[in-house]
Amino acid sequence: MEFTLSLNRDSETPLYRQIIEQITLMVKNGQLKAGDRLPPERELAAQTGIARGTINKAYVELERNKIIETIQGRGSFISPRQDILGRDRKEHGIRLMDETIEALEKLGFSEREMITLFSIRLSEREKNAVKVRVAAVDCNPEALAIFESQLSYISKISFSRFLLDDVAKWPEPEVVFREYDLILTTSTHFTELSGLLPQIRSRLVQVAVSPSQQTVIDLATVPQKAAVAVLARSEQFMQIITNSLRDFEITNSYSFYYDDNLDYSAVIRDKGVLVIPPDLEHLKGEGEISKFQKAGGRVITFDYQIERGSLIYLEEEISRILSAK
Repeated sequence: MEFTLSLNRDSETPLYRQIIEQITLMVKNGQLKAGDRLPPERELAAQTGIARGTINKAYVELERNKIIETIQGRGSFISPRQDILGRDRKEHGIRLMDETIEALEKLGFSEREMITLFSIRLSEREKNAVKVRVAAVDCNPEALAIFESQLSYISKISFSRFLLDDVAKWPEPEVVFREYDLILTTSTHFTELSGLLPQIRSRLVQVAVSPSQQTVIDLATVPQKAAVAVLARSEQFMQIITNSLRDFEITNSYSFYYDDNLDYSAVIRDKGVLVIPPDLEHLKGEGEISKFQKAGGRVITFDYQIERGSLIYLEEEISRILSAK
């Protein structure tokens, strides 16, 4: 950082005041930014030929006005709490927002999505903001893991997973779910869950789900006669994957359920493609599967996602709750 003061000894303005004004102007113009370190008093006194006491007086005044802060043993720094704003502050802010909006438009975000996301991010910046408690209920653990991952960008969410079969066995499921702000489930299970939670039905959010665009592209490029191994934790998610394979007329598939004793060599023997859910992506590093890929085998991650319309609605509900807390 280049730091140069131009002090006039003949001016009616005291030297310490000139130092304050010039440092303040540097901050206002963006020449000095939060965290920038100022020269030590002894060094600046030697550089300017001004008495160290004058430098100290200026620094003390700057610190009193929260423009700088002094950290014992480290020196003086431009404070992140300073609020020196140039005349073009709003114009500069608008330019930054316009640039951000244009970038988001190129990524395919709608105006509605942008408003919701900005609202969520602003709420998250409030240090004392209470988290939105979200419960997700589905018939298989793979989908629950995907939903949590898809919402992980929102830091002010406390996410809990529940299997529908477990919930159906509870004597009083409403007692458990009353503490949640939102209860997320798929369209397939919405009616059943509504019957289990009649008094808090208004908290249920019904979402549509489908394979991600990348998954569709990956499956569409699998040769119809290819031997495909499918790996999943649950029968329900296995069925979701095999149904999607049939949609692409891929019928030569073999199902395997993951557990700690799984023989990977049996899974991939004589296969050309391996399809796995996202929560098993770590398997790509396993020895047998790594060899499978190096030998030309293809591993496809079957990514199951909340559809865009449902996700926008869910984000709006989260934003509404954050604003109300």
